Amino acid sequence: MKKKIIILIIILIGIGIGIGIYSLFFHMTETRAKEVIKEDYNKNSISLCDRFYVSKDECSDFSRCYIEKAGSAMPKNLLIQFAKDIRAGKSLALDSYSLINGKQIGEDCFLQIFPFPQEISGYQLHRFSPIDDEDCEDVNGEEICVKMARLEYYNENSKKAVHVLPLIVTKGREVYMDYIENIREERFEEISPGIYKNRGEYWEIGWYPEKYDAIGTQQYTYEETTTGTKSNPDDATVYSPVLIYFLNKYPPTPIGTIPRTLPDRDYNDDSKENGLKINKETLIVEQDIGDMRYIKTEDDGGEAVLLKNKRTNSIVNKEVDNFPIYSGIYKNEKYFPEGNYDWANNRIRVMVQDYKEEITEEELNIFLETKSLHEEYNFKIIKGQQVYVLENFDLVDEAYIWRSSDKLIFICPFVSPVSGEEENYLQEDMITLAENYLKFYLVQ
Repeated sequence: MKKKIIILIIILIGIGIGIGIYSLFFHMTETRAKEVIKEDYNKNSISLCDRFYVSKDECSDFSRCYIEKAGSAMPKNLLIQFAKDIRAGKSLALDSYSLINGKQIGEDCFLQIFPFPQEISGYQLHRFSPIDDEDCEDVNGEEICVKMARLEYYNENSKKAVHVLPLIVTKGREVYMDYIENIREERFEEISPGIYKNRGEYWEIGWYPEKYDAIGTQQYTYEETTTGTKSNPDDATVYSPVLIYFLNKYPPTPIGTIPRTLPDRDYNDDSKENGLKINKETLIVEQDIGDMRYIKTEDDGGEAVLLKNKRTNSIVNKEVDNFPIYSGIYKNEKYFPEGNYDWANNRIRVMVQDYKEEITEEELNIFLETKSLHEEYNFKIIKGQQVYVLENFDLVDEAYIWRSSDKLIFICPFVSPVSGEEENYLQEDMITLAENYLKFYLVQ
């Protein structure tokens, strides 16, 4: 009797083990299948990131996004069998690229990790191709390989388009940089420090930032024809809102200073540089900027610059959103002897005027052309953006002004310098302030 009981127990244990083995290796639920696929993705996350050339700093976030979307995208009728193939060593989770439309998933996650704007001053992100395919060519007997994305911004009203092409050299970077430097003067015109226009292909402008090895741009006007859309090249300028945005986001590096080996890339947002922050109430940077010491923020006590212009068309007399209008006051003590710190020459005012409605280019042009507060105006490029320079404005030689959506930014010294040396100091300080405020208020 005891032998029968023991034999029965052994049989039951054997059946249990058999069921366990079957469940483990043959039977698989949908939930378990997704776990198997996810585990395999995690084992090969570096290969996944390499496919889209996502750096190791962003790989964790990118792979997490991709794996989550990929798990939901796998067709249910293939899910369990695919997981079994992975477990048997016949497949990798990465092999599902074509089954789940991995290209689209990669694009979505790429945009999530590198948040390129969907809209820039009326230009919509029309098409996007991520850094995916690698292209290799022979240059002077050396192989150079690059990966390049394409972002196509399009303005429906003007029919203008700007293509932005971030490029990364994956092989032969030193040869590539030598090649660019050798052909630079012949092929490119430096239209602004670190910004180059293609002499032959006049619709192209490019530069060399820190985050990418190069960023190229192309400017077109689209024309609808009977056979489809035709792209007519435009004479490229740096004044397109799309270029202004990317030049500010990824500023150019002078070509002579570009390292021959891959640099440690800084992915921090420019607006967080040096810990600068905007006071949400006054809209002013209430901190030291460069050699400029922040003194105080004060009520301007009057009307905004556009509202002061009484002789202009009434369209310019827009209603300011918040009163009072605040100004940040800065002074540079570096160039002035001790005891003269209160001398007005080293003080500069930065005013941020907040309007209820967006300021249009037409409205700003009316102000510039009527010249009730200034004798003349021109412009200069600061951080890749066009800032207007008002000459002989009120009591000073010059002031800066630009529009940023519903805000007007105005930089003006208290008085004009009395010597050429002081004028140079003042110019440097005004540019420093403009560079930092442009991080928060892009030209639009």
